[in-house]
Amino acid sequence: MSDGEPLGRRERKKREKRDRILSTAGALFRSNGYEATTTREISEAADVATGTLFSYFNDKRELLRALFLTEIDGVLDGALEGLNREQPLADQLMALFGPLYEFYGADIALGREIFRSFMFHGEVDAVTQRFIMKLVGLFEHAKARGTVCEDMPSATAAYSAFGLYLSGLLLLLGGQMPESSQRSLVRASMQLLVDGMRAA
Repeated sequence: MSDGEPLGRRERKKREKRDRILSTAGALFRSNGYEATTTREISEAADVATGTLFSYFNDKRELLRALFLTEIDGVLDGALEGLNREQPLADQLMALFGPLYEFYGADIALGREIFRSFMFHGEVDAVTQRFIMKLVGLFEHAKARGTVCEDMPSATAAYSAFGLYLSGLLLLLGGQMPESSQRSLVRASMQLLVDGMRAA
């Protein structure tokens, strides 16, 4: 390197700067609103040049997507760590969905922007597939316990459960009913799904 700086150190500094931009953007989005926050404000608060910000992210929308991808893994991992595999399956599903609903529900306006940013966007596919594979694992475990029919296709069941989760998310973000009613409706729908899969 021309300046004698080791590559590992340089890459670490780049990651730290990127992380600082993301955390600063997240704080400003939540305090000031996504639309009201400018990239100039983010760069100033993160103590980086505006040009530096754009070397990491093409625009504010891309920054929002990166922020979501950074945060959602932690939310999903936390939900999975706290899961009690001995609970009824519908309760396990709701225990997995609950923290995700809380993530979006903590700031409905920002949640809507996140959802809008990922509609038909390829980046979210990996997150969705990871989520669905975790659902597949829950259904496989339920089959091993004999609480659902053993010849039920776990992937099909997982996609069905994901569809119910997504419907609940749309209700939450749309503000069409109180959060407690939304949770109750999703829980009842999950129970109906699980009952239809119950082993004889």
